[in-house]
Amino acid sequence: MLLDVITLYLSIEFLIGMYINVYITITPGAGDVTEPFLFAHIFFGILLFVFSGFTTAYAYFKKAPKQVTFMIFIGTLLILITGIFGMLFIFTLRPLYTYLMAAFFLFIFAPIGFATSGVRSLPRRVVEAEKAKT
Repeated sequence: MLLDVITLYLSIEFLIGMYINVYITITPGAGDVTEPFLFAHIFFGILLFVFSGFTTAYAYFKKAPKQVTFMIFIGTLLILITGIFGMLFIFTLRPLYTYLMAAFFLFIFAPIGFATSGVRSLPRRVVEAEKAKT
């Protein structure tokens, strides 16, 4: 469930980011945070990072399979890296940073997707393990 929320947040973040890229002009160095879409993009990015960090901790303390916890952690790390490139873009307006932000954003979907499929296959694996014991 938590991973589904992260995927939803990623989709919202993507749509807001694309709107900003097409319709919003950013002043270098300042980042006009009074622009509602830029503010929303930054806010959702921070919220996404915090929520994915919480999900990583939740998976760790609930003893989720190591592969699932690791994939969630990698997704959280990629969210952080993407945010750093976003901040660098706002301060410098160098196209390389917006490209790296977009590229790393796409990379987030792989570990989150792997973690989601790993979580969804857990009940089947637990049932199979119980059958193997008997």
